[in-house]
Amino acid sequence: MLLFHIALMLGLVGVCQCHYAQTLTCPHEAQQRGLHRVWCKQNSTLCCHGFAFSNGTRSLESEGVQVQYDNSAFTITVLQLSQGPGVYWCGLLDRDQTIIKLAEAYFYDPTPVYIWSIFRWLLMPLLPLSVIFMHFYTKRKVHKDKVGENLYEDFNMSSMAHREGDVQHDDNEMDRQ
Repeated sequence: MLLFHIALMLGLVGVCQCHYAQTLTCPHEAQQRGLHRVWCKQNSTLCCHGFAFSNGTRSLESEGVQVQYDNSAFTITVLQLSQGPGVYWCGLLDRDQTIIKLAEAYFYDPTPVYIWSIFRWLLMPLLPLSVIFMHFYTKRKVHKDKVGENLYEDFNMSSMAHREGDVQHDDNEMDRQ
């Protein structure tokens, strides 16, 4: 039954896609609400490479980005980094094609985290197995130690001398007969 549960959990991990969403909130003023939004990866201190999208766009499948809007901000949720890890900007595209940077953050590659999300399910069954093994191992060792302790019996020497005398006495009686 335990093996069935472990196989089921591992199967579900393989079927389900694990996404570690990273977000960046970009606050703006009310008069900037009509401007195009910008999402880009920083190339240098003053430059970035990315794309602009209109107000109301909810998802950019090709870039692995989802956008949520609020009255005073928009939040970008990154499911997949198409340009790799690095510093990303969110901003607005001004009427003269200048980017107004609203926020920036470092976005990392979630692959190591994804690998750990699968690897932990592989390690999880080993924990109870190691506990069970240690329980039986220590129980066996304690049992061997107890058997070794009772191997030799302590005798009082005076009682041994008395017993030997009885044995010799019985031998002498046998010789007389």
